[in-house]
Amino acid sequence: NVVFFVHLFICLQLIICLLFLFFCLFLLCSVLLFCLFAVRMSDHKYTCITCRVGFNDGDAQRVHYHNDWHLYNLKRKMVGMPPVTSDAFERNVAARQTEMKKTKEEQAITFECTTCGKSFSTRGAHSNHMASKKHKENEKKEKVRKEKQSQLKMDDEQRKSNHIQPFDEQKEKYAKLFDKIEQSNKTASENVTTTTTATTTTTTTTTTT
Repeated sequence: NVVFFVHLFICLQLIICLLFLFFCLFLLCSVLLFCLFAVRMSDHKYTCITCRVGFNDGDAQRVHYHNDWHLYNLKRKMVGMPPVTSDAFERNVAARQTEMKKTKEEQAITFECTTCGKSFSTRGAHSNHMASKKHKENEKKEKVRKEKQSQLKMDDEQRKSNHIQPFDEQKEKYAKLFDKIEQSNKTASENVTTTTTATTTTTTTTTTT
């Protein structure tokens, strides 16, 4: 038991030494970074501690204070977050603009229902319409109409394949035939009338004589 506690004590001492060493390295790195920042800022007369940048004149510093990048880092500082560099801020802005453009393009897309003849600006409204009872009824009616139209087309093709004339062509053909019959009857009536007149004239002449 004594040996076990001795080994445990030695392990704890080693762990504490390692933790102290890491803490010292962290402090050293922090000091080095602060020194580098101080040396960098010492080259400029005007600085911005929030964004960790320096300026050569006060006008540039005042313009920077009204810049979106500075305002963004100021908001991050208020919530305890580290500042971002100018390049990182520009990348974030570009990504946000791309996302907003994509959202606008999606909003500009219209979703149409050809069965009911309606248009919708959002996918959710279109989905709700497609699941509605009225749309399903119109869909069934449209299906029946298409089936009837397809059947009529098939019947027409069948008539053509069997050399059966459509009703309109048959009607026109019979109308022409009736016209010919009527013309023939009219011609025959005229011939009968002419023959009767000639016979009457001959009879009258004979009686006179």
